[in-house]
Amino acid sequence: MRSRLADQLRDERRRADLARSPEERFELALELGRRALRDYASAHGVTLAEALRVFERNRRIGRNPSRIS
Repeated sequence: MRSRLADQLRDERRRADLARSPEERFELALELGRRALRDYASAHGVTLAEALRVFERNRRIGRNPSRIS
């Protein structure tokens, strides 16, 4: 059984997202990244610089070098 409230909130969010310009969506993505970094730093008791290093290290894990070069 689906929740009507959940459906309504999802529809409202979708309409709000579609109403944003590409620049606004890009700024929102950057803000969400900054917020995630602050939250991680706060939760783990590290500085923003240390949190950023962790994020960058985790982003690289599992990447395979290109065979083209």
